[in-house]
Amino acid sequence: MREAGVRRPGGLALIQIKYDAGRRRTKPRRRAYRSGLAEMTTYPIDGFWQLAQRCGLTPQAVHLIPKNERYAYFFLLKTAG
Repeated sequence: MREAGVRRPGGLALIQIKYDAGRRRTKPRRRAYRSGLAEMTTYPIDGFWQLAQRCGLTPQAVHLIPKNERYAYFFLLKTAG
């Protein structure tokens, strides 16, 4: 999110994360970074939503890919201020 367009009010971002479904097997792991990168940084949906807001981004929509993949796509708008 270092692009100038995203940093300006009205800038848009599309961010993909791997989400934590609240189960032990979907929690972030703190080991095997080289072989399990996708499992290292999972977020609860609401936690990532709140993190985006603290960064000055207003989530406009989220699309979830459930089951084994657990990907979430956030469409975010940079707010003024």
